[in-house]
Order: sequence, then C-alpha cells, then structure tokens
Amino acid sequence: MINQDIFLRFGAALLIGVLIGMQREYAYSSSKEGGLFAGARTFALMSLFGALAALLADLFFTPWVFIGLIVLLGVMVIVAYFISATKRDEIGLTTEVAALITMLIGGICYLHSVEIAAALGVVTTVLLAAKWELRQFVKVITQEDILPRCNLQ
Repeated sequence: MINQDIFLRFGAALLIGVLIGMQREYAYSSSKEGGLFAGARTFALMSLFGALAALLADLFFTPWVFIGLIVLLGVMVIVAYFISATKRDEIGLTTEVAALITMLIGGICYLHSVEIAAALGVVTTVLLAAKWELRQFVKVITQEDILPRCNLQ
C-alpha cells in the first residue's frame, strides 16, 4: 500500500471517529444524564486504534493481532461501562456499542473500503441522533403494524 493511501485510510478513520464522537457529545450536552463516557477525541482515538490494529495485523500477516487488540480495547470499554453504570445507577449500552462499532469501522477503513466505512459511520451517527424520533415512532405503531394478521377466508 502506498503512503498516500495509508494517510487517506487513517484520515478517514479519524474523521469518522470525530463525527460519531461529536454526536455523542451533543447527545450528552442536551440530556440530563451523568458523565460523558467518551467524546469526539476518544471516539477518534478508538477509530484510529481500529485502523492501527488492522495495520499491525497486515504487517504481521495474521488476523489474530487485530482480534486481540480489538478484544483488549473492548474489555476496557466494558470495564469503563460497569464503573460508570454503578455511578449513574442506570443501564444503557448505546455509547459503548457505538465505541465498539467505531473501532471496527477504523479497521474497515484500513483493511477494506473507505467508502463502506464512511457509510457505516454515517448510518451509526444517524441512528445515534434519531433516538427521540425512534421512540416516538415506537409509541404510535401497534402490534398489528408489526405482525399483521392474515385473513385467509
């Protein structure tokens, strides 16, 4: 891989992480919830971590490097979740799952396709931002809308 391509891939990973992290910061600033698990900088670093893990796996010719590093940071996210959940006394995994997705998106930036990674980053950000809209939608749909009854007479 040429150097310009590596810079493009790592730059895309960085920007996707910043995008997702900015959404999380905005969501926390507009809510009355407790402390922020991760913001724009942390999400950017997580995405870069995924890209770096993919680069190291590529250099060492084994996917186990990528898997091991992602699991390591995943464990750190889980520990941070349990610490913050006990302080807030509430359960919610959205930001933590977004963090894991962001790491994997960083890996996709390096290993596969920047376009697919960018699309996943946008979809992730939109899903995170659409919390209120999704909750309102769930309130208006009925069981009939989800599982329509078939009348075969």
